[in-house]
Amino acid sequence: MTRDWSTDEHLEKLMHFKYNPLFKTLNEEQKKTWEKAIQKVVTNKKWLAENSASIVDWIDAHYF
Repeated sequence: MTRDWSTDEHLEKLMHFKYNPLFKTLNEEQKKTWEKAIQKVVTNKKWLAENSASIVDWIDAHYF
């Protein structure tokens, strides 16, 4: 579900639940999965920040 998430809003949603009392009801495996989802969003945000300009340049050069 979160594999393609890459925005501050996405990260905020994940973090909000992490600090919700319901998070404590998850088992350890579920918590690890949640942490991996958070890390994936952080990684996606970083990748996008590093590569978005060159992607836009390529699109502009080939389609506009």
